[in-house]
Amino acid sequence: MLAATFFLPELGRRAMMMFCSLCAGLISMAFFRIDRRAALSQEAILLGGVAIATLLSSYLAILLFLGDPKVLRILSWLSGSTYSVTGVEAAMLLIASLVAGAVLPFMAEFIG
Repeated sequence: MLAATFFLPELGRRAMMMFCSLCAGLISMAFFRIDRRAALSQEAILLGGVAIATLLSSYLAILLFLGDPKVLRILSWLSGSTYSVTGVEAAMLLIASLVAGAVLPFMAEFIG
């Protein structure tokens, strides 16, 4: 979401959901592929995730300190509020989750 907010033209809510979901899936696949090749332990994977989250949250804190107004959009997204979610958006997320759940077992071949 940081990349989309600062480096792309302003996206609508649905486009942002799709972009962030796609990026999260791609990053997860890359992370699992690296794990397969390097035979990392579960602790190393967990530590890598914590390191990435810490790095990105420190970047967000710097942007918040600098007073960039785009940070408010990111903070709103990260707060997890469902206040303004419409039924169509919830249905889109449900469908995307079901498709991802159906495809996930077949991704083992691609990742490995």
